Amino acid sequence: MNIDYTCIADGSVLSRLESSYGMLYFTNAHSLAVEIRVGDSCHTGGLELSGIAERTVQLIKDMAPPLNNIRLCIKDDAPESEGEQYRQLQTLIRGLTRTPLLSHLELVHPCKQYIIESCSPVCNLTTLTCVWDKSCESLAHIMHANANSLLELYISYASFDKLERLVVDEHGHPVIYPHLASLFLRDIGADADDFSPVLESIAPFPQLRVFQSQIKYPFGDDTVFRGNSSSLEDIYLMGDYKIIKMLYGCGVFARGRLKSLRKLMVADGVVEIDNVDAVIDTYMAVIDNVLPSLKELRALDPDISNALIASLTGKTQKLMITPND
Repeated sequence: MNIDYTCIADGSVLSRLESSYGMLYFTNAHSLAVEIRVGDSCHTGGLELSGIAERTVQLIKDMAPPLNNIRLCIKDDAPESEGEQYRQLQTLIRGLTRTPLLSHLELVHPCKQYIIESCSPVCNLTTLTCVWDKSCESLAHIMHANANSLLELYISYASFDKLERLVVDEHGHPVIYPHLASLFLRDIGADADDFSPVLESIAPFPQLRVFQSQIKYPFGDDTVFRGNSSSLEDIYLMGDYKIIKMLYGCGVFARGRLKSLRKLMVADGVVEIDNVDAVIDTYMAVIDNVLPSLKELRALDPDISNALIASLTGKTQKLMITPND
């Protein structure tokens, strides 16, 4: 097993774990980033991990205050996940995730089960980045445990299986993220096209300001858009225009609903020549309903952008329509 272990304080490398794993003490640092990488591509190997958890936790204690936030990134793409070194690695992860100052946690794909188990029960996170896989439903427990503190949530999903567990617990009760401001959902190969609506009574993201969905929107209804009509400002949807059409049909873009929407970015990469008119009709219906709050519309296809500009001539001088970069 090869391991890279790096600590960065206020942007400066504090130490890189090698055979001696000596650590420097940056007593004036406000932030600490810890990265653990396991795999064949890592440059060090055969390291003795016993005692590293204690050393790292002691380092954190010595740096606080003024240290006020810790970011932890974990990646393991090694073919095996067993043995004494992995047990020591679990001890290290547990020590880091139980530190009260931990605010950002990133679990890089593939997210192995031992990592998730080692991270539980982490709490008080403000940012969580993870990969949802049908074999890793236990990620939901981490999300739910931090629902009250999360401000940013980044989820890449390789499966739609049980993704509704993001907003529903194992007993069928709704999970609310009262302070979440940014939600990013990215499809990395999910193999389903039909999505089941979740409980109609759930409004899980009442303070959402930025929503980004790449490739496929994972719900069959307006789940993400409930209860945040006064806060939602930026929407980015990547995929077929039919996603916009579905959301329009669910009332997401109903007149007067998105009162604070400023920017709508649509990356429609699968527009075919014979359905351009349908795309324009859908976008025009959306624009008519969200004006005057909408200030900027971006579309991936320049032909679509130009057609929208032509269709809006004389209607408004305030809306900027441009192709996506």
